[in-house]
Amino acid sequence: VVFVLAPLVVLAGCGSPSGNLFKGSTADLSGNWQIQTSANSTTAAPSGVVLLGAIEGSGGQFTGTFRFTNLAQSDACGQSEVVTATGSVDSKGGMMLNSAPLSNGTTVKVSLKLTDTPPYSGIGSVEVDGKTCTFASAPAIGTQVASTTGTFTGTLAPGRSEALGSVTPGTATVTLTQAANPNPDGEFAETGTLTYQMGACSGNVPLKGTVSGVAMNFWEVVYSADGDQEQVNLTGTTDLAASQINAGYLSIAPAPCSADPNSSAIFKGQLNRN
Repeated sequence: VVFVLAPLVVLAGCGSPSGNLFKGSTADLSGNWQIQTSANSTTAAPSGVVLLGAIEGSGGQFTGTFRFTNLAQSDACGQSEVVTATGSVDSKGGMMLNSAPLSNGTTVKVSLKLTDTPPYSGIGSVEVDGKTCTFASAPAIGTQVASTTGTFTGTLAPGRSEALGSVTPGTATVTLTQAANPNPDGEFAETGTLTYQMGACSGNVPLKGTVSGVAMNFWEVVYSADGDQEQVNLTGTTDLAASQINAGYLSIAPAPCSADPNSSAIFKGQLNRN
């Protein structure tokens, strides 16, 4: 499971200006959301709450489905526990989100002050209450993540290689279509293609995967008519505006230009929206 912790400064200063009225009852909050406390993922034992998932509906009354993780109490709380929630937004952009109890009785409460215009984001607090899984009210950030539907192109550098011979840098183009509605876990399905040129070798493979919050994961195995197969695994993140994909791990097997069917090559880099 990959947890992506967005920096707090992303949303700093984005609250609704004093006196402005938020279109609470008509604001379309539907889409991919990431809500989290200001946890530090670089510490040896990170603590914080992460909610990755989807909101469906308008500010007047909406529902949400999130995968909930309390990094400080992963054993007591579980990881990526699916929680359902309901919420609303008042005329000043005050968003309240309350989850239904988990099987162990744990509930999650979110309070955010949203921006006036989409994509909506806000600063507020998250609180977790329960007998064994708790997290005291703490500063939090939340934001809609823009749809990743589109085409992204960039240069990829070699990482670790298990191919015979050297692996050269190359270019890649990823074309994606994000589903309009989430799956039951709050993730959004993605389909698309990966086209790459690595030195003298090129390829084109379909992609299937999910995006949740800013985290993206794709896995595909393609079989040829003669029984050969090509396996592609892409794990990365997008930014809040979905203007780029940071491909932290792209594995291609067999490796491009390798005659060894058991070889593989890993690449990483940034793909920018065309």
